[in-house]
Amino acid sequence: MPRLLLLLTCTMIVGLLNAALLPPLSPAVLGQLNQITESSRFTKQQDGLIVSAQEELALAEQAIEQAQIATTLSDKKKHVEDMAHAIDPQFTGGRGPGNGDGLVYLMPALVTRLSYIAQQPAISFDMSNYASLAVQTAQAIAQEAGKITPIVSDIRTSDDLFEVNILVNQLAEIISDLRAGSAGQPGFELLALQVNQLKQAAEAMPQQ
Repeated sequence: MPRLLLLLTCTMIVGLLNAALLPPLSPAVLGQLNQITESSRFTKQQDGLIVSAQEELALAEQAIEQAQIATTLSDKKKHVEDMAHAIDPQFTGGRGPGNGDGLVYLMPALVTRLSYIAQQPAISFDMSNYASLAVQTAQAIAQEAGKITPIVSDIRTSDDLFEVNILVNQLAEIISDLRAGSAGQPGFELLALQVNQLKQAAEAMPQQ
């Protein structure tokens, strides 16, 4: 067996043994994890935070694509407002499509719950590690999403179609980075993976 594969196998076995030796997860930890992945009163539709964030990002992607192909200034501005509503519904006065939770508010809510899990002593190393990594990713996404509303403000006040096209393309790049990430900047795809790894690590823990 190659040395690297042997090392990875041994690491996985040790991780599983360590998880099995720990006490069952507390109801508080399970509750925070459930809010992240399944259902949360923080979201208007009672969805899990990661589920709602996925929906808002997908809507933002669709709206910015429509803004790019629109031919009139008014249509471009309308689609940009739809995109902005998915990112920050308070910025748009609560008017627009989507679930109304807003990506910029969902990320801090995720950070709070993921941080709580990461700081608990009676969890496996894998749980703590994945939760900590997900905290960093969610914080990076929130920082990137914060670049959107100033650009939307510029679009609102512009009557120059050429200028608006440039700004819309800037927004499209940011939205793309929010999904896939960029150099040194993680995106939602990584966050979803880390949350799924956290869930799997929790399932490997002793259950009550």
